[in-house]
Amino acid sequence: MEYTIKPEFVGKTVKIYDRFQGTKTIVVNNLDLTKVKYYQTIGLKHIFEEVVTATTPESTVIEYKGIVGPISESDLSPEFLKAIDTPVKKKRTKKVTQEDAEA
Repeated sequence: MEYTIKPEFVGKTVKIYDRFQGTKTIVVNNLDLTKVKYYQTIGLKHIFEEVVTATTPESTVIEYKGIVGPISESDLSPEFLKAIDTPVKKKRTKKVTQEDAEA
């Protein structure tokens, strides 16, 4: 994203407070626009505005094909068939013996 300095802040001086370094005086004209993220983290978000470009990226169209009727095995991938054939591990439970049932 590209940012520019808002016109109402051009040529001005801004004071910000940092609890470790104290009060800082920053001249807006001397700001490096490659370090916008840093300036936003120290409290100068209100000085910058995002540049909106007229070109938009091409949108990707995703098409889905509906399936009518049963699915043949030739249509399925080998990985899917292998996943279906693997047995599901069941949780071990305590087997109930006749002695336990009588008690």
